[in-house]
Amino acid sequence: FRAPTLNELYSQWGGNENLAPEESTSYEMGMNYDLTSNVSTNFSVYHTKIKDLIAYNAGTNTNIAKANFTGGEAGIKW
Repeated sequence: FRAPTLNELYSQWGGNENLAPEESTSYEMGMNYDLTSNVSTNFSVYHTKIKDLIAYNAGTNTNIAKANFTGGEAGIKW
């Protein structure tokens, strides 16, 4: 859940008093693996679904019906 900011609602540059709050659901999964006592790796993936995403479009803030974000991260520590 993310409520619109005061700027998103009332700014003279794109403010929109009719904005609905964003609602989201996120999933994340990850794994860590020690290669040696001094070296480790990690990997994670995520997916986020957002309803009523607040975005600036054509001079005003609006709600986008649905948005999906998918991504991942990988790393090595030594």
